[in-house]
Amino acid sequence: MTDQDDCRLNKDADDNTSADRPSRRSFLVGGAALGAAIQIDAGSAASAQSVPATGTRMPSSAEDLVLFNGRVHTVDDGDRVVSAVRIRGNRFAEVGNFNARGPNAINLRGRTVIPGLIESCDHIVSFANYRPGYHTVLENATSIAEIQAILSARRAEVPPGEWITALGAWNAFTMFAERRLPTRAELDAAVPDRPVLLYQTTIGPAVTNTPGIAWFAKASMPVAIGEDGNIASGRQSTTALYLLRLTQTRDQRRRTHLETWAYSASVGLTAHIDQEGIPAAPSPRYEPGNSISSSPRLDPMQTLYHFDHFRHWDTWWELHREGKTFIRLQMDLVVNELPVLHERIKNQLPFFGDDMMSSHAIYYTPDGSVRHPTWVEAQWLMARAGWRSRSNAVDQEGMEIAISAFERINKEVDITGLRWTLHRMSATTSEQLQRLKAVGGNVNVCSRSFPLAAAPTLPKAPFRTVLDSGIPAGIHMDGGHIATLNPWFAVYYAVTGRNALGEMVNPGQQITRQEAIRLFTRGNAYQMNMETKLGSIERGKLADLVVLDKDYMEVGDEELKKIKSVLTIVDGKTIHNKLST
Repeated sequence: MTDQDDCRLNKDADDNTSADRPSRRSFLVGGAALGAAIQIDAGSAASAQSVPATGTRMPSSAEDLVLFNGRVHTVDDGDRVVSAVRIRGNRFAEVGNFNARGPNAINLRGRTVIPGLIESCDHIVSFANYRPGYHTVLENATSIAEIQAILSARRAEVPPGEWITALGAWNAFTMFAERRLPTRAELDAAVPDRPVLLYQTTIGPAVTNTPGIAWFAKASMPVAIGEDGNIASGRQSTTALYLLRLTQTRDQRRRTHLETWAYSASVGLTAHIDQEGIPAAPSPRYEPGNSISSSPRLDPMQTLYHFDHFRHWDTWWELHREGKTFIRLQMDLVVNELPVLHERIKNQLPFFGDDMMSSHAIYYTPDGSVRHPTWVEAQWLMARAGWRSRSNAVDQEGMEIAISAFERINKEVDITGLRWTLHRMSATTSEQLQRLKAVGGNVNVCSRSFPLAAAPTLPKAPFRTVLDSGIPAGIHMDGGHIATLNPWFAVYYAVTGRNALGEMVNPGQQITRQEAIRLFTRGNAYQMNMETKLGSIERGKLADLVVLDKDYMEVGDEELKKIKSVLTIVDGKTIHNKLST
């Protein structure tokens, strides 16, 4: 019997089973996390159990969650597509072609299922941490009318007098039909009675509405605001951001974390490697036993990228201790000084934590690239301490600088097992990639060109060159500040080579849809050192999966950007569910 025959049998069985709607189990969420989360824009640990890796079919259990009658893209070695998956505890217990009945069986009615998507380099913690007010995701809007609708819907959830904000991760001049920010009048039409601040990328520009202008008029520092509500990029925008950050509280940070995780789940992102931003001066005070209440040292010159790299994870860690995290996180330690690197190496451990939250690598970045005079010394220190290094290669010349340094270091210190990563390169050669592979290295290709400026200024992304080389590789968007968080924009860019303006900016480097999904799953699981636990739907692996509202293999290119999750499961728990609507 073929897979297609079995799928037809499952479909024929629909009339004879009560499992044709989401079960009570499908609404359960670990702890109180999702219950406390407010779904925004597109929507919103059980211990490991012993599961045979191969061989006999798993016996049924009343507690099993079964998804059947779907198209389950396993992304295993054979790229199998099956019809059903059984989850027991936090593991996949059975993957194949079988029918199911019972209260915990969900009929997918032909929907497409993929492993949970993994972002291998973004700024998810800053996105959750440093968004004062009621942050609102705008990256999926395509016009000012859609922005107005999103802001108006958000208003109903926001108490009077509180700010509605949308800070970074989108570009009005490329992503919205009008190629501009909304005006004060347009914001007033959507939200007339609560202050609004839209702030683009790192240093603005920004725009506010009439209540926002009134608030800034009484603030402790002046902000120059145009008649149309526009706030110029640079010092004026960063001052506006600073004034709002002064109002942020511990409870607000907890709320924005939960909202951020809910949004991540809604677009199918189940795990992140966070790479912080620009280290800022640390907090002037710490409160023993309650470090979460110690705010970073703020000043009006700080951009959206700046963070306190000693207290950056306090809120995420606090919620994790309470059992409320429902998105996986690994943390890159961003370091820009050798003395700080010495202390990091002495006092912290790579991959220290658990499957939901752990440390990851060190990103040494005094000037953002491998060209800084101290960069090579930093790599020697990490090699001797056994740390993974992640570095911004920038271009083909930067790739050569980095790979040559890795080769010299490897002659004295074996780094082949450390998986040193070069990312954000705009170009490379097959010869360079083979040399990098020989010292155990890998690459992470960046898709952030999608939302950025016009074609002549955009860096390329060598997807085809990298995949053809056979080197371990991942894909990332650099989302949260610089670019969008939605992974489907990255898939669109990788597949079409086009940016948000529809311009061809990456010719000759396009990859297939299945290759793009493999990079976002198995490729990025390798980046996390979790390829034996994540990245594919296989028996014994952690149960992270996403049920999509569209078949990513069948829809047109433009529809790729609109794909969302209707059901997201992490660690065996349902964290996002739209199947009932």
